[in-house]
Amino acid sequence: MFAPQIKTPSSSERDSSSTVNESHAHGASKGAGRQALGAARQAIYSPKPHYPLASRQLKEQGLVIARLCVSEQGLVQDVGITQSSGFQGLDRSAIKALAQWRFEPISIVPPQVSLQCFQTPIQFTLEG
Repeated sequence: MFAPQIKTPSSSERDSSSTVNESHAHGASKGAGRQALGAARQAIYSPKPHYPLASRQLKEQGLVIARLCVSEQGLVQDVGITQSSGFQGLDRSAIKALAQWRFEPISIVPPQVSLQCFQTPIQFTLEG
């Protein structure tokens, strides 16, 4: 039997990743966040993508690189695929989960940016 693993980005650095088990699909990262512009935003709610049953049965695996744009309030305003996993189900699952993410708001008054965009990798891997 295969046990799905999903790698998602560390909430303190851009373009870094850590491995988490799918059983923690609705966990949240908490922290103080960073206030400097250009610094990585701290995720305060980051549900993990669901590994689609059809993808598991077909033994589909792959890396999705997504681009997130986050408002000064910490809401995801735009999410898209920069690099596809090659499997539509995995790509859709990544987008659906990332659209729900929430980040620490920017506390600089007045905010100097309306959106902060960055890329994040999500690795879908079956292990067993």
